[in-house]
Amino acid sequence: GHCKRLAPEYSAAAETPTSSVVFHRREMKAAFFVLLALALAAPALAADVELDGKVLVLTEDNFDEVVKKEAPILVEFYAPWCGHCKRLAPEYSAAAETLDAEGAGVKLAKVDATEEPTLGSRFDVRGYPTLKFFKSGLKAAEYNGGRTASEIVNWLKKKTGPAVVDLANKEAVEAFKAKADVAVVGFLSDAEGIAAFTEFAKSHDDDAVVFGLAPAAVAVEMGVDGSVATFNSAEEKPGVFNGALTNDELAVFVNGYSVALVSEFSDEMAPKFFRAAIEKKVVLFSDKSDDGHSVAVEALKTAAEEFRGKILFTVAGHAQARLMEYFGVAKDDTPTALALIVSDDGIKKYKWNKDDISADNVAAFTREFLAGELKAFLKSEEIPEKNDGPVTILVGKNFDEIVGDTSKNVLVEFYAPWCGHC
Repeated sequence: GHCKRLAPEYSAAAETPTSSVVFHRREMKAAFFVLLALALAAPALAADVELDGKVLVLTEDNFDEVVKKEAPILVEFYAPWCGHCKRLAPEYSAAAETLDAEGAGVKLAKVDATEEPTLGSRFDVRGYPTLKFFKSGLKAAEYNGGRTASEIVNWLKKKTGPAVVDLANKEAVEAFKAKADVAVVGFLSDAEGIAAFTEFAKSHDDDAVVFGLAPAAVAVEMGVDGSVATFNSAEEKPGVFNGALTNDELAVFVNGYSVALVSEFSDEMAPKFFRAAIEKKVVLFSDKSDDGHSVAVEALKTAAEEFRGKILFTVAGHAQARLMEYFGVAKDDTPTALALIVSDDGIKKYKWNKDDISADNVAAFTREFLAGELKAFLKSEEIPEKNDGPVTILVGKNFDEIVGDTSKNVLVEFYAPWCGHC
């Protein structure tokens, strides 16, 4: 209808090119209708969608419509009373603000699953918070990224955009690394190197790390003597790589330089610590109130450099009471150290076997750990003196021997003494 009404006016304007006043009047009419058409066609949020900052608030009534329209979209299913949800809230909100400011084309939304139980059941929500990613339509994928704003943003960018950002010059690299906690930049100009670096970036699953690619000449401008460099906001100097561009060698380098040489354990960093790509870790349990604390920490930092990329080092003080209890470390024991292997099969612990905590002793202990020369420590009750009844009592010290006996089938009940069902 608008087009039909415009048609004679548009024709008249074309037939009178010498009349600038008339022509421009008609041109403004055309522009008005074009702008009106664009406004009507522009995507907009449904009128009944509430916003909390830049986070969409979804309900059963609007969920399908909004997710279909706004995908790709990340949805948090939460409970107002949940402590983990409360800790996530400011990070989630900050991530939404960042994505909106950058025009990333990805939305964040949330659902109060206690108010919308049907949605929780529909998407198999079993705990809070649960995050689901909808890349296209209503098919949900599990979000398995970190819980900080930068980790959420980086995870979504990797899922929706290129794995590697092209950086044309030094200024672009500087701006790129300034916005990231950890930036890995390949300074490469050969096709083979670029392909290998890009392939690694696609496979790397640390959400705190972003990848960029700049011409090799930019490395010279920046004083980087290597083909790949990591820029970690927690470190003063970049890490520099000159090895072969294989996935294995790049993984050791990036894993080693994407974390601080020695970190301080905290509740916030605990998830990253336990799921880090580096499975082998050394924990120094030492509190600032301990005699020799500063000496022990410096010893750890001195020794750690040799094992970068192979071992993750951290320091935990008395404030980490739950961690100390879990690993059987008392306040009177500090300073002391434990070596750990954290994998899908569980956690193996190796006790400190030296006298004082010096750089030489930490290095020797860590070499023995890497060489497999340490014996794993099991927190275990003693094996019962009489253990020949119809049900054999298993404790940490005899579990592997009995359950691992391939000549027998073993049925094991794991119970708690206080459990009524048990």
